[in-house]
Amino acid sequence: MAFAGDFAPVTSKVVISYQDGHEITEQYRFSSESEFSNMLNKQILIDPDYNQGGELPQVVSISDIQGNAFVVSTENNSTVLSLDAQSLGIHETFSGATREASLKLLEDWAKNNSAQIFKAINEKSPLSTIGGVSGYIVRTPSLDSAIDGSGFSANVLKELVGEERENHLTVLTGFSSYHANGKTADVYNIPVNYNKEIKKGWAVLLNVPLTYIDTEGVSSFSGALGLGLRVPVSNYVSTGKLKWDLVPLFRIGAIGSEQNNVETSVIYSGGLQSNLGIPLGNGYSIIIQNQYNYYTVTSITAYTDVRVNGNLIEIPTISNSIYRNGMQFVKDFNYKLLGRTLMADITFADTRLSGATLALDSQQEIGFDIGLRTKSKSKFKLDVWETAENVVNLDKAKLIKMGKDKVAGTEFKLGFKYTVATGIDSAYGMNTSFSY
Repeated sequence: MAFAGDFAPVTSKVVISYQDGHEITEQYRFSSESEFSNMLNKQILIDPDYNQGGELPQVVSISDIQGNAFVVSTENNSTVLSLDAQSLGIHETFSGATREASLKLLEDWAKNNSAQIFKAINEKSPLSTIGGVSGYIVRTPSLDSAIDGSGFSANVLKELVGEERENHLTVLTGFSSYHANGKTADVYNIPVNYNKEIKKGWAVLLNVPLTYIDTEGVSSFSGALGLGLRVPVSNYVSTGKLKWDLVPLFRIGAIGSEQNNVETSVIYSGGLQSNLGIPLGNGYSIIIQNQYNYYTVTSITAYTDVRVNGNLIEIPTISNSIYRNGMQFVKDFNYKLLGRTLMADITFADTRLSGATLALDSQQEIGFDIGLRTKSKSKFKLDVWETAENVVNLDKAKLIKMGKDKVAGTEFKLGFKYTVATGIDSAYGMNTSFSY
């Protein structure tokens, strides 16, 4: 067989049934499909230890590859092999004079269709780190949504409540757990945002998310650079009390995995985000966010190492248009804690995907955040040299003042999120943000 792309882990249950009624059941776990196919080839289908008295027993092998069930089966005393992967739309039958001949036909088919098989696994597998429920394409729009501040539409909210928008740095931490088809993918990320104000309301926005994914014991990693430009439309168009920003977005990143370079890819995107702030009075506000991104996943030179039956294959490009629309209901409480305003919000976001068929085509998120917002005029600046100079000179007074300024300007936020979608059994997450 030729599913040797190392989409680890692979688990398999094999049931061998004889005409006299007795059965043999085997359970396997492999680090790659190549180990599985070698076992199926040499130890099960044509192994004389199982072909008792010359009988060709019925064999049904169900292998789980990234949440997809690959079923290879043959009937008693039959040489015909069937391959079925319903989630990927694969239904094939191979009829040779012997089981060995049928296996050869299966191998030839897999070799001739290897690029399409890899594309389907990357796109449609529930646990794929590209197109799966925890995959890069599905997760990244939410990172883009938070590019302008410490969270969903944070800076248009500052404008709405009359605060000065200033340079600031935000460090976020997040954890999400996705469950699909009885499998789990845990996602850990540390996005870092930097907003550089260039004139009244205008800002250059940088976002660098670093992500680690644990999928049933297999590690994947991703990193990216997001770049945006905040355009304060309401500074130039009469919108009354409403505040409106537009943010053109661009992102480029890479994702790699322990899975034999199959999912080592360059991912880039471009799009546009709209943030509209609506004041309701008495400390209440609504933020409406609409966002469009076009994502493309393409192979890099590591794919030259991907071979099937010794033949070099090319992994097709995956492209998707993604529409993310959401609303945030915000309340500023008339209560101070640590000198900061206590605030809370409830968010809802709907994400729709078109283009390449992925494991899901839409998802809905609902979240709750609570935090402390400051009106400090302390601006963040990259003052590494000044800090180093004060340390060298042991200037305690300046160091203490710098520390107090930074503490006075800090904001905190704690959030929880729950995601629902077809293809997801459950998905939940939490995040924190620290900005100044």
